[in-house]
Amino acid sequence: MAEEAKPGGFGESGDTFSLEDLDKILEEEDPGFAESMEQIKSESLEDTSSIEALGVDTGEEGDSYGPGASEEKPLTPIQKIKKKLMVPIEYAHDFLTRRIRTARNRIAIFRNQLIEFVRHGLPERWKWLKAQSKLFIDKTKAHLKSFWVKPLAERLAYLGMSACLLGAIVFLVFTFKGKWLPQWEDPILVKYESVGERIGQFPKEADLIPLFEAFPEVEFPVRLKEVKVNLRRDENSGSLPMGLFEFYLGVDSKDTAIEVRDREAQVIDLVQRTLEGFTYHEIISYQGKIRLKARIRDNVNDILNQGQINRVYINRMVTHH
Repeated sequence: MAEEAKPGGFGESGDTFSLEDLDKILEEEDPGFAESMEQIKSESLEDTSSIEALGVDTGEEGDSYGPGASEEKPLTPIQKIKKKLMVPIEYAHDFLTRRIRTARNRIAIFRNQLIEFVRHGLPERWKWLKAQSKLFIDKTKAHLKSFWVKPLAERLAYLGMSACLLGAIVFLVFTFKGKWLPQWEDPILVKYESVGERIGQFPKEADLIPLFEAFPEVEFPVRLKEVKVNLRRDENSGSLPMGLFEFYLGVDSKDTAIEVRDREAQVIDLVQRTLEGFTYHEIISYQGKIRLKARIRDNVNDILNQGQINRVYINRMVTHH
């Protein structure tokens, strides 16, 4: 128990009560108080040393910005350079120290978790696996016993169904792999390299002969109705260039001629839209006429269901610029 205070006042003198008297009273009430105070003092000393390492003034004369502060001596150029160099070095040192401490903590946690798993988790999982395997074996034995108890006809029926199911699975696997599928049609020949005797190249484009000229066929001419269109204007034409055209289409067969005749309105509309894409001077030039006939041939061939147009002839052409 703490000592009772004298009747005259606090402490021995009767007038004052010092901090030392308070410490003694607390030590008598709580024996662990002294140890906690020592620990606090040691921590404060460590904090003071860390503050001094960072260059903070811990003097008791007061704040450097307040009254009683001592005047700081100006730093020499060498000290300034040293201070600038030490600050990033200390920062890097603290950063690396924190990283190393974090890595060590993570490694320690992982090691503890691994040890815990090896000691407790792995044996438990092994026990569970053994129990499940034993349960599966027991169930399989029970099913086999119940199967052999059944009549012979029923057992043969189950075996036959299992064999049929297994055979069907095997058949489907081989079928999807293409080993047992019949050839309903011959494969399409995409390149002649696999079937040709030799591969050669033509040195000049002039040596090539157009296909229709190399293998001439009888053409069936189909005459189209007259087409009147407005041509595109250019810098050398008038304000409203126009043209009247009449074409012959050289088709490859009678069936193609019949189709062109049956769809003549659609063919004329296509020809008219093709003409509207040319200017007046393109139409009257030789190269422009060649491009016009080639474009009409290609556009009409795109809409035909059978056969094709081999050539396009201009039977009559009247233009106005």
